[in-house]
Amino acid sequence: MGRNIRTELAKVLCTKCEMNWDDAVSVESFSKIEQILKCNIYLLDVDNLPVLNTTATLYQSLLYKSQYDENYKQCWLLLNDNHYDVITKTTGFLACD
Repeated sequence: MGRNIRTELAKVLCTKCEMNWDDAVSVESFSKIEQILKCNIYLLDVDNLPVLNTTATLYQSLLYKSQYDENYKQCWLLLNDNHYDVITKTTGFLACD
């Protein structure tokens, strides 16, 4: 039942954002999605994540960074092979406190 609910909610979001269900979601669409969902979106590229014990920062891996609104929640996404995965717990994803 979970997949059916997610699909229906995604279709509702597409309609609210005036997007076609069968089209791929582009990074250019994120600002409209942020307004509808009232969230700040940050998109990381899986191929450019910093390696442990380097001086690189996570922000160097950002493909998209929201125009921050303190009233909105943060939504971190990972772009992996033309698919967006939600990072539900950033500290777990980064293996840090």
